Amino acid sequence: MKPLKFIFLFALAVGLWTCQKPDDNNTPCTTPEYNFWVNPANNWLLQPIKIGDTVTFKVYFKDKANGGRYIYRRDAQFFISDSLTQKLQIADPNHNINCNDFYTNNNRVVNLKGPTKLEVELEAGQITKLGILFQGKIFEVGNDQYVYHLDSWHDSIMIGGQEYYSVKDFFGVNDDFSKYYVDSTYCSYNLQYGILKLEVNDTLIYLRKPH
Repeated sequence: MKPLKFIFLFALAVGLWTCQKPDDNNTPCTTPEYNFWVNPANNWLLQPIKIGDTVTFKVYFKDKANGGRYIYRRDAQFFISDSLTQKLQIADPNHNINCNDFYTNNNRVVNLKGPTKLEVELEAGQITKLGILFQGKIFEVGNDQYVYHLDSWHDSIMIGGQEYYSVKDFFGVNDDFSKYYVDSTYCSYNLQYGILKLEVNDTLIYLRKPH
């Protein structure tokens, strides 16, 4: 009987150990991970980016050493090829509240195939953002900036020899999305044609060719 008694006591000890409440660091997370999707109501930001269209820019170099004149380099043509949903995991700043390390943005991305990487995306989240990835720079503007803030709108502006109306300028952001670039890096965008102008470091300029 002694071996059976020993086995019983050992099993009881193991059972008590496994039933102990885990400490806070090992408590399983029961909060569902947040998944953000682009609200279809915000697709109007991408309306001018139409699959199958071709977009052509005149590329200039700004010669700041000689009065800032524009030196024409070449034409750059982009084909709007496809649209996809891109999952992006982001560190969750509310980790201490909901115990998830990350949340997921399901962004809508449109690829423009051409001589350099150019993408336009709608970033899902609590605030929808329109973003443009170009020349290693990220241009970004919140949906609310289009709806409410008028301080950086042009009633009309001449770009590439054509006059456009209701053009919004928005600026590049750093990789951590927390600060504006200190240089002159910005995008001019409107809701009829999309990207009208891209300027990087006050040196490289892409001007949309007239339609």
